[in-house]
Amino acid sequence: MSSAIKSCDIPIRSNDRDNTRNWVGTNSWLGSAWGESLCPGTLNLLNKLAGWRLLEQLVWSPSMSERPLITTYLEMHSIQELRVARGGNVDQITVRESDDRSGAVNRSFYRAVGEMWTWHDKKHWTDADWRTYAADPRLRTWIASVGEKEAGYFELHQDDAGGVEIAYFGLLPAFIGKGLGGALLTVCLKQAWQTQPARVWVHTCSLDHPAALENYRARGMKVYRVEESQLPVNESASNSV
Repeated sequence: MSSAIKSCDIPIRSNDRDNTRNWVGTNSWLGSAWGESLCPGTLNLLNKLAGWRLLEQLVWSPSMSERPLITTYLEMHSIQELRVARGGNVDQITVRESDDRSGAVNRSFYRAVGEMWTWHDKKHWTDADWRTYAADPRLRTWIASVGEKEAGYFELHQDDAGGVEIAYFGLLPAFIGKGLGGALLTVCLKQAWQTQPARVWVHTCSLDHPAALENYRARGMKVYRVEESQLPVNESASNSV
């Protein structure tokens, strides 16, 4: 779930101040006076810097059953638009295409990469579900390594319109924060263009890694749609990190 809109600029809706008063005012250790004193500018800062996920963990009111989920769609129409990641870590990443069609590889990486980003769309899949998914000839999976250790993966799926979707993309927890995300995405996009698709696209959401959206933009992908929906507090989203 391509995943993803951590660093996006999200305008505050007209009812955000009232909602914030609700969750602030119902937490006695903050006090209702503090909630009443918040100005729109402060709310905007809280929304952008702290993020809804952190706010929920700190002061979310039990009375609020939903939270906003922002999903951003990005695309690239030519390999010439690709901006290759550069730096000391770029050459550390190597990838190999998986020939496993049992679903075991996809399931393993989905769980290992997606757990910390609350991927849930395939959480309850059976072995048969995974076999069917991996057997799709339009799906290709690559495993990324640093040295002898597996570091992450990405899945590319050919869509019905002649495009290629980055269906899943991410690093294993031990390799996050090491400057490898840009290098892996560069390799991913180069692989996606090997089949000369009409476009390459991905979607990412506000539950993904904080740098996911910026990584896609930095590699030359452009936002073409942003959606906002309500996500129950105990639920989560998918797919690209």
